[in-house]
Amino acid sequence: MLHNTACLIQNCKILGKVYKVHLPNYDIFDEKRYFSSGKESPLFEIEGEKIGVNICEDIWFERGPIEEQVKKGANLIINISASPFYAGKREIRRTIISQKAARNRIPIIFVNMVGGQDDLIFDGSSYVFNKEGKLIAKGESFKEDFIVIDSFEGKEIPCVENTVKNVLDALVLGTRDYVKKNGFNKAVIGLSGGIDSALTTVIACEALGSNNVLALLLPGPYSTKGSLDDAVKLSNNLGIEYRVIDINKIYQAYIDTLNEHFKGLK
Repeated sequence: MLHNTACLIQNCKILGKVYKVHLPNYDIFDEKRYFSSGKESPLFEIEGEKIGVNICEDIWFERGPIEEQVKKGANLIINISASPFYAGKREIRRTIISQKAARNRIPIIFVNMVGGQDDLIFDGSSYVFNKEGKLIAKGESFKEDFIVIDSFEGKEIPCVENTVKNVLDALVLGTRDYVKKNGFNKAVIGLSGGIDSALTTVIACEALGSNNVLALLLPGPYSTKGSLDDAVKLSNNLGIEYRVIDINKIYQAYIDTLNEHFKGLK
């Protein structure tokens, strides 16, 4: 029987385990395919503090492990998550966790994974809320971070989101990790001079470095001089290598080869 498990480890020894109770089985999640649900929500005692640990989805339920752990006398809740990013997701997380902390009168530490995994992006953005539900500490977004807090009596801190920057940072992180985790380090991009390929090239340069990006400029029968000039200018601005490959002959070869087979079709 497999469980999605959090472990308490000290001096290279596993002192305790807690199994995830609520297994999501919607959208990108298929945990019930692999894991069995935990039945209990134990506490760990560390230096006199009773700590309740739960995993990701467990914090989203109205009457979940947190409420059970509070009834058992928990002084602190730690939720470890692999919560994927989308625009607006962090506001939802903060609202839910803040309400949980205030309703149960208990500090909550939310620790989220960071990194890209195929089409998923995990943004980090870990949080610490006090028992009033106020945000008193937060981790970096889209990069690893380490938070140190002395107590849960700190002042509430602001949390202003820049949606456009968040999306750009997510795309850069996702691209960088996809390339790195698949064992290559360079990208070749068809750069047309239009906005789509221009943005793609900028993201690739941010993720991999300009020296690891090669742009192919492919003027054809429908290209304008302005498009080619824009592609050259962008390449120079980004400091990337570019090559111009005229595809007019290739295009005409396709037309000549396929014309007979598509004759009469519209």
